[in-house]
Amino acid sequence: MATKAALGMELNLSAMKKDLQTIRTLCRQRYLRHCSKWCGEMLMALQDVNEDPQEPLCESPAGGDGDGFISYLYGVVLRRLELRAPAVRALTDAVRRQPLLWQAWLELAALVTDREMLARLQLP
Repeated sequence: MATKAALGMELNLSAMKKDLQTIRTLCRQRYLRHCSKWCGEMLMALQDVNEDPQEPLCESPAGGDGDGFISYLYGVVLRRLELRAPAVRALTDAVRRQPLLWQAWLELAALVTDREMLARLQLP
């Protein structure tokens, strides 16, 4: 959960759910339909927040015989989640499988920080 730690915020989901349920009850009592509907939608959105989305991303979806385009998309997702090392591995795999995929080269170039890192990569 690097993004939460980087932002310095701590989410207390049970307290959020309890507060939203209280607000929703008050809105229903006062016949505030739109407020009640909004609180209900927020509660529904919080139902699926229990698992960490980064845990399933630790394994490559392409496996050993995947497509270079899948590895590229996987690398882009990892980069957006600020997971640099797995993103570099996925994008390196993408350029090995599809050497003419320029988008993968550009994403990989944005992640390379110095010449030593570039020398360590095994590129075609």
